[in-house]
Parts: sequence; structure tokens; C-alpha cells
Amino acid sequence: MKRSFTLLFFLLLIYPLQAQTARNSQAAGAAYQKFALRDTIGMDGVPRDELYSRAWRWFSEVSQKVPSLLEEANKRDGRFTGTSSISFASGQTGGSEHVKGRIYYNFTVYVDDNFYVYELTDFTHVARLPFNTLTNHQRYPYRVVVNEEWHTLVWQEMKDKITKELQPMVESLKADMQVETEKFDEYKAISERSPANGE
Repeated sequence: MKRSFTLLFFLLLIYPLQAQTARNSQAAGAAYQKFALRDTIGMDGVPRDELYSRAWRWFSEVSQKVPSLLEEANKRDGRFTGTSSISFASGQTGGSEHVKGRIYYNFTVYVDDNFYVYELTDFTHVARLPFNTLTNHQRYPYRVVVNEEWHTLVWQEMKDKITKELQPMVESLKADMQVETEKFDEYKAISERSPANGE
């Protein structure tokens, strides 16, 4: 009886610790997810081919200014992929020359019937003192450093710079994806006749 009581007490003691560890582990996992700008945009009544044409039109125009932004257009998968970068210079005092460099990122647009997805991710800082791949962590997460507070301020500065500089490009994509192409009615008619729609 005493052994049963001891075992029960031990189980009751360890269960909350395991639950707490699992919660902490999930929170840590979320914190280390890659920093990204992404969204899924609903486009009711707009077939996949039309959304592909709209995205192709936008990439064709933007790629004149940012050539590497479109590296592959895959019509079968409805996917556009590319890479680019933005310059970065810190406004923090002390060590700012060491972090002056570029932040590289991947850009993906995926289209399907009635929606599209855009994603800017894998933001990676390259400089004399690189900050590596940016994550959702609030503080600089990679290693113990001499001035952790300074690193955290620069870390947040990078995210602010990304959002400020790339949000206009995202808004440009969203605006262009609302504009019909000349073949919109044709694409819609083909989509409505497709077997997937019961014909």
C-alpha cells in the first residue's frame, strides 16, 4: 500500500513538470520559426490561369528593377520563385560598421483557383558580423555575446527595415492581382466548363 501511494505521488508530481516542459518547448519552437511576410489572399470567382497571368504580369514589370526577383515560373505548379536582397545599415552606435551589409530573402507566389499565397522568407543577414537567419524570437537568439542588448536592438532594427522596405512591394503585388487581364473572361469560361465543376 505504501509503495502504491509513493508511486501515485511520484506520478502526480511528474505530470505537471512534463506538461510545463511541453508548453515551454512549443513556445521555444514558435520563437525560432523563421521571420516571414506571408498571407493567403482569397479571390472568389477567379480561376487559377487568370491568377497565374496576373502574377506573371506583375513579376515581368518588377523584374525590370529587381532582376533576380523571378528565377522560376512554373505554370504546372502555379508557382513563382526568386531571391533578392536589401541593404542594411544600423543606426545604433558602436559596431554599426560591422553589421553593415545585405539581407537576402526568398520570394514565392503560389496561385490556385480562387486564391493566391505570397511568402517572403529565409531573411539572412550577411556582413562582417552576420546575424544569420532572422527568426520570430524577440531577442537575438544565436549565442551569448558581449553586448546582448545591442544585438537585440540591431535584430529588431533588421525586422523593421524589412517590413518598411518590402511592404510596398507586397502592396503592389496585391493591387496588381486585383486587375483583370484581357483573357479573364476566356479563362473563366474554360474553368466553368472543366470537369472539376461538374461538367
